[in-house]
Amino acid sequence: MRRNIQPRESSVERYLKRKVKAVGGRTFKLKFLGMRGAPDRLVVFPWEYAAFLELKRHPKRKLDPLQAHVGAILQRGGLRFYALGSTAQIDSFMDLAMAHNLLYF
Repeated sequence: MRRNIQPRESSVERYLKRKVKAVGGRTFKLKFLGMRGAPDRLVVFPWEYAAFLELKRHPKRKLDPLQAHVGAILQRGGLRFYALGSTAQIDSFMDLAMAHNLLYF
């Protein structure tokens, strides 16, 4: 019997970094000292678009309650927060970021 093999979160992260770098953006790995539940990455694009991202190894994987709480705090503060778990979701995020680029240039 063959096991259902899921991609590692690191492969999703590598794909994100490659896509962001291709358009001139940067990704920063985050760690909030003294606080759990921080998003995995801050993504910044040169056209004044930034977002906090929580990466999952599978698109159906849910945020744990603390991650959801931190994400809600960020969103209430007017910041962008997304949970992404597949290359397709990363592609959709990149389309959204690129659409923002077209609106401002």
